[in-house]
Amino acid sequence: MNSTQTMSPIALLIERLRSLHKNAVFRRSVLLAFLLYLSPVMGMILELALIRVFSAGAVLDSFRALMTFMLMGQGVITAQLLKYAVIPRLAEFRAQNKDREGLIFTLYFTGIVLFILSPVFWLGMFWPEVLLTKLAPGFSDELVHQSVGLVRVTTIGFMLTTILGSMTAVLNFYGNFWGQPLSQLILNVTLLVAVLVFGNHLSQPEQLSLLEISVGIGLVMMFALMASQCIKVWISTAQNTVKLDLMQALALSFVTLIPQLFIITSEIIKPLSVNRALSEVGVGSIVLYLFAFKLLMIGNLPIKAIVTVLFPDYSRMNGNVESALLQKKLVNGTLKIFALTSVASLVLWFIAPYIVSMLSLFANMTNDAVSKVTGVYRILLFFAPFASLGLFYVELAFAFNEKPLMIIYSITNTALIVILLPWFIHWDIEGVAMVYSMVQGSCMLALGAALYLQIQKRSKISSLGI
Repeated sequence: MNSTQTMSPIALLIERLRSLHKNAVFRRSVLLAFLLYLSPVMGMILELALIRVFSAGAVLDSFRALMTFMLMGQGVITAQLLKYAVIPRLAEFRAQNKDREGLIFTLYFTGIVLFILSPVFWLGMFWPEVLLTKLAPGFSDELVHQSVGLVRVTTIGFMLTTILGSMTAVLNFYGNFWGQPLSQLILNVTLLVAVLVFGNHLSQPEQLSLLEISVGIGLVMMFALMASQCIKVWISTAQNTVKLDLMQALALSFVTLIPQLFIITSEIIKPLSVNRALSEVGVGSIVLYLFAFKLLMIGNLPIKAIVTVLFPDYSRMNGNVESALLQKKLVNGTLKIFALTSVASLVLWFIAPYIVSMLSLFANMTNDAVSKVTGVYRILLFFAPFASLGLFYVELAFAFNEKPLMIIYSITNTALIVILLPWFIHWDIEGVAMVYSMVQGSCMLALGAALYLQIQKRSKISSLGI
């Protein structure tokens, strides 16, 4: 009799875990999953510490408005531009055994992006008050003046995180997925330590100065970590050195960049417009709204993980597959993902007051702040099933090579948010959350319907032999 058949279930489980532990790929996967989840959790701990020490007021409104602006470089640009523009080009160079050329192309590409963004850099460095007023017109003149140093640091950070976005694309392509979450974790831990150790009993200008210094130190450490890993990649490709023609690289960069610019611009304007509206609602609105939004993001992490495991064939479909099969997968994927997130959102919606109340004990929030966060959190949860389809539909749109649809979706989505927000800010932050979530959900459903009709159109054209 086989020895495994005589083992108890617990012994079998232990044996299985031991065998998995010996697997290097499994260990790396577990470590990556841990880092990916730890980073947003640490972000939430940081948020609780910030609100407890500084309170949900003007200082944190300014800090969060500027951090949203700064992290656009790594967040939106990495998610939209590099994933769908740079990495495919790196794969083309790899197929030709020209890895070093691919890295040089990425360098030129990043340079062009930085050149396009340079007006923002000069505005933030030489006219910081103007930039902050554009980001948050509701801030008082005193707060804007006191935030000048933080504006300059986050402006430099905006350019640095754009470079970090390119580094992330390169490292991900070469199998290093831990750099970006670890660098984000470093920034959060730096801020957390600074706030807990030095943040008590400071005046408002001193609080802003502490945040300014902490962000600067965190950025330097983030850049050092990512740069060291990219240097290793550069050295490892030395044997493939081939001179890349400058004009060819620049032309290729422009061709790759132009289709994505519309999407990038729209995705950057969207959260900045939300912050602009929140700054006019009242003091503390930005930090409370983003606190609720981070709660939603943490709750969505397990859902995203489950979707990734259950539906890999949906998110990686090839546009050349038979149209009828694509339509079926699109419908099935939509229903299953929507059902999964609906159940999770419903459960969280009912326990939202208890979650927020428990966290408020650590953050020392007022009853009014707890009520506002709970209201925003529930609104975001109500529309979360529609928003959860976002990743699914975006992946499909690019898999089907439907960039025009993505451009129309991004521009329409952002335009509606920008137009409608001023009409709802009198509803307090709940009105801002309602507009943002409603527009996101509606546009997402429209994108799904457009994808379905486009597949149907392809099927008809194919059947006619056109």
